[in-house]
Amino acid sequence: MKIKIYACFRYFFLLTITVLFSCKKTFDLTPENQVDISQNYRNVNDANAVVTGIYGKLLGIAKQYVVLNELRADLMDVTTNADQYLREINVHNTTAGNPYANPRPFYEIILNCNDALKNFDLMVKDNRMTQADYAQRYSDLVAVRSWLYLQLGIHFGTIPYVTDALANATDLQDASKFPRLTFDQLIDKLIADMVAIPYKDVYSVTINGTGNNASPVTTVDSYNTQNFFINKYCLLGDLYLWKGNYTLAATNYRYVLETGTRLGAANNQYFIQYKVPIAQVADNNDLTVGYLRYREQDINTLINNNNQGWRSIFARTQDVLFNSEWIWIMYFDQNFSPANPFIDLFSNQGGSYLLKPSQLAIDNWNGPLQVQRNGFPYDQRGKFTVQTING
Repeated sequence: MKIKIYACFRYFFLLTITVLFSCKKTFDLTPENQVDISQNYRNVNDANAVVTGIYGKLLGIAKQYVVLNELRADLMDVTTNADQYLREINVHNTTAGNPYANPRPFYEIILNCNDALKNFDLMVKDNRMTQADYAQRYSDLVAVRSWLYLQLGIHFGTIPYVTDALANATDLQDASKFPRLTFDQLIDKLIADMVAIPYKDVYSVTINGTGNNASPVTTVDSYNTQNFFINKYCLLGDLYLWKGNYTLAATNYRYVLETGTRLGAANNQYFIQYKVPIAQVADNNDLTVGYLRYREQDINTLINNNNQGWRSIFARTQDVLFNSEWIWIMYFDQNFSPANPFIDLFSNQGGSYLLKPSQLAIDNWNGPLQVQRNGFPYDQRGKFTVQTING
């Protein structure tokens, strides 16, 4: 079922017109405490700041993204604490005003991407950025925009497809700038866009175009951004999968799995990048479901902490194993906005506990088809994923 949002699209574009007209005089003034457009897009460092800022805005749609993708599926359910809007999403019957069925947050980021891409074109034309640096940053924002459109298409079906930067209100009156594409047409367009981008691989501190440490990889608020950027081959694989072209989907996923081979990863990264290596039975410094050595038949020796084993995928620090497993990750930090929405959604400790795994998910984890190597007849990852606290 596709969420009905045609009125939302109309109101979104009408609101944009209103804002552009009502703020004209405001925009004629130079703000004293903000960066004016003339002070931006001067060099590759400005371009990096723009790319990082757009990725940061993705955190603002994280809650909506998870609710739309998971609560509409069969492995998540509402709790008795859930409000009307979450319940509507859960049963695929939304009403007007449901914030989760609002496409506007996605389109706001898309318009940011369009504006940045236009300015990147001007930067490389005016020699404010090299072709190599342009290729990386341009490709990244095309990929982000493609991912956003994929989400809109999955949930809303036929949607307006906008790639132009909207410089003024008259742009909004040109219907040719907003062609409505069916989902199949959209997938074709996104595949064509992604195939055409000039740079598809991951970044490192040594992969940059200028030789002056202009790599997109940096440290932001103590977090390394190595896995901050969307994996373009993985996105291409997803797009081909939605298209039903399983051969090209598998080809692009294989490119992801062979990242260490193709790029010559250092040391043991050559063997483990985006792959699960063998279990480290001696010290359990791995990402697998494991038990203490020589006590594998004792259920009480399960490795269940934030630094070892399968659970540590989601909690360990950014060490070698962390970076070898995560393909795309962005960070919430309690010291910065936006706040982490998932505590409120899923936890009864400091949160509202609104959502939970469905009974089907729990039954699948505990089902007879899930048998561990030690013979235990269930999938141990279920115990890592769900914990009952205070009833």
